[in-house]
Amino acid sequence: MATDVKHGEHPRFRVKIVPKSTYGLALTGYYTKKDGWTAGGVRKGYFHSQQKKGLKRRAELLGMRTIFVHWYMTQWLKTGGEWWEGVHEIRHYPWKKLRKRLDRRPPVSLVSQAIRWLHLRYVLLRMWRRDQSLHAATSRRRRSS
Repeated sequence: MATDVKHGEHPRFRVKIVPKSTYGLALTGYYTKKDGWTAGGVRKGYFHSQQKKGLKRRAELLGMRTIFVHWYMTQWLKTGGEWWEGVHEIRHYPWKKLRKRLDRRPPVSLVSQAIRWLHLRYVLLRMWRRDQSLHAATSRRRRSS
């Protein structure tokens, strides 16, 4: 999926826009009295897709991620930051801590678990077959030498 990113009140995109198809979020941050801390969250989030799950909703989330990262890096550079520093701040986000907080949600359905297990089994089987064919090819080369 690709995203044409333009910032401002009335952006002009290179691709045609579907009328009344907006989705987005408004986030707000606050200073705190604790050193090294800030507070904030999404004040409002809205989707065009009516599906609560599915590809279209995830595509909208990917679009919002791309738009935010583009804006974030643009602002980082405008404030005198170096490119690699801004990337470092994104890459070194505390993902493990976030995962622990989000793992407090309800368990995954049995069907979803079964699909993940079958996919893992498929991937492992492909890796094993590849290793077997590499081992066989190496053995044939050794015998022919």
